[in-house]
Amino acid sequence: TPSPEKTATNVTLTFALPAWATSVSVEVAASGGAHADPKAAPVSGGKAELDRKAHTVTWVIPKLPGGAEALVRAKIVLASTMQSSMCELSDFGIVKTNFELPMYVLSGLQIKFLDFLYGSAKSPPNKWIRYVTHALSYVGRWT
Repeated sequence: TPSPEKTATNVTLTFALPAWATSVSVEVAASGGAHADPKAAPVSGGKAELDRKAHTVTWVIPKLPGGAEALVRAKIVLASTMQSSMCELSDFGIVKTNFELPMYVLSGLQIKFLDFLYGSAKSPPNKWIRYVTHALSYVGRWT
């Protein structure tokens, strides 16, 4: 169960469009949906952009609280010579997701003692530690 106290930041989802897509309309919805936690804070739907040159859609959500849900819809127009029965999900390629979890370490590892060796006594190092989990390799395929 996702923890509502944890918030993912810099959530980015990128997916490739099939070569046969002639036009794409992208819309972003705010939080809600069948699986969303009703107690979760409201979520900005973020911003989705179409890169026509790379033929990809990139969706960025600045902050996504645990238990929240966000939705992006991409309406794809087929070439006039194609029928919808000719389209397959495998034409879409992979979906890449990146995000950060501030003040959280997935492994549970914590630093008990940290000592800095520095050559100058002018300025001692800061006395705080920031834990961040980076998820840079989540990849999915359409099925």
